[in-house]
Amino acid sequence: MERSAKVLASKGDAVSRALSQLGGHPDQRVQAIRSLEALAQTVEGRSSIIASGGAKTLVALLVRPGDQVLPFEKIRLANTLASLATSPPCRVVIINASAIPQLIRLLGGLPEAQEAATDALVALSPAKGSRTLMLECGVLEVIERALASADDAADRRRFCRLLGALLEGDSLEERLPRVCAAIDSSTVVSNVVAQLAEPEGVEQAAAVVALMCCKNWLRVRLMKAGALSVLKDMVAAATSSMEQALTAIAAIVTVDTAPAGESGEEAVAEDLGTDLVEEALSSEVPTIVQLLQGKEEEIRCAAAQTIFQLAARGDMEMQLRLADPLPALVALVKDGKARTRAWAVSALRLLGNSSEARETITQAVPMEAEEREKLLAKIRTLCF
Repeated sequence: MERSAKVLASKGDAVSRALSQLGGHPDQRVQAIRSLEALAQTVEGRSSIIASGGAKTLVALLVRPGDQVLPFEKIRLANTLASLATSPPCRVVIINASAIPQLIRLLGGLPEAQEAATDALVALSPAKGSRTLMLECGVLEVIERALASADDAADRRRFCRLLGALLEGDSLEERLPRVCAAIDSSTVVSNVVAQLAEPEGVEQAAAVVALMCCKNWLRVRLMKAGALSVLKDMVAAATSSMEQALTAIAAIVTVDTAPAGESGEEAVAEDLGTDLVEEALSSEVPTIVQLLQGKEEEIRCAAAQTIFQLAARGDMEMQLRLADPLPALVALVKDGKARTRAWAVSALRLLGNSSEARETITQAVPMEAEEREKLLAKIRTLCF
C-alpha cells in the first residue's frame, strides 16, 4: 500500500511538472507533451492527469491553430486523449472541451495523425451523444472520402474500424439514423463489401455489415451490393475468417416481422430478399451444416446461429431439410457451450415442427449417452 502511494505521488509530481510546462517555451512544450503521452500509458499516470484537470488542458492545445501547435504535437495529444478516454468520466470532459471536431480534422492528415485521431474517436464513441456529434461534425463524409481514395489496405481498415465505432449504439432507435446515413453512401457500402474479400480487413468489414443489418430494407441493400455473395464465397473457400463470415451471414439473412399495418413497401423488400438469399445460399447450406461439427466452438456457434436465422426466414426450409442439420444440432445441445446450445435449441425448435423431424431429433440422441432420457426430456421441453 505504501509503495503504491509513493508510485502515485511520483506520477502526480511528473504530471504536474509536465502540465506546468505546456504553456512555456515551445521546446519545453514538446517535451511536456511527450512526457504526458508516456505517463498516460499507465493507470496511475492517467489517474493523475485526470485528477489534475489535464484532459481539458490537452484539448485546449489540440484545438489551437496549426501554426501554434505543430502537427506532430497534435498526434501525441490525440494519442494521450485516446489513453485518457478509457476512463468514462474523462470522455465527457474531452467531448465538452470540443475535441471531436479537431480530431475529425486530424483524420485528413498524415497516416500517423489518422491513426491517432481514429484511436481517440473510437475511445470516445461509447460516451452518450458522442456518435451523433461525430456524425454532425462530418465524420461520415471524411470516412467516405478516405475509403474512396485510400490505396493502402491499412488505411481502409483504419476507417472501417472508425465506421464500426460510429454505427454502434445502445439501441436500434438511437443508431438507426447513423446506419441509414452510412448505407445511403454507395461509396461506403461498396468499400465495406470490397473489404470482406481482404484477408486482413474482413473482421472489421464483417462487423460493420452486421451493424448495418438492423432493418429488412437495409439488409436487402447490402445483398444488392454483393455482400451476401462475397460472404458465401468465403464460406465456400473455408477461409480463416469463417466465424466472422458466418456471423455476418446470420445478420444479413435475418428477417424482422413487419408490424401490423405497416405499408406494403416492407413486404416488397422481404420478397426481394428471399430471391437474393435463395440465389446466394441454396448451394452453401450443406457446407454451413457441416460447420456445425467444426473443430472450433466459435465456428460451431456461428453456424448454429446462421442455421437458426435461415430457418426463421421460412423460405429456406427445403434446403435446410435436404442438408439434414438435426443430428448435428442435437450434438450441440449435448456438448456445446451455453451460447452454442442456445442457438442449437432455437434452431431445433423451428425445424422440429413435424412428427418426422421430431423422430429424427429423438433418434439423433446417442443410445450410449449418459443420462439419455434426461437429455431427451430437455430437448422435448425446449424444442417441441
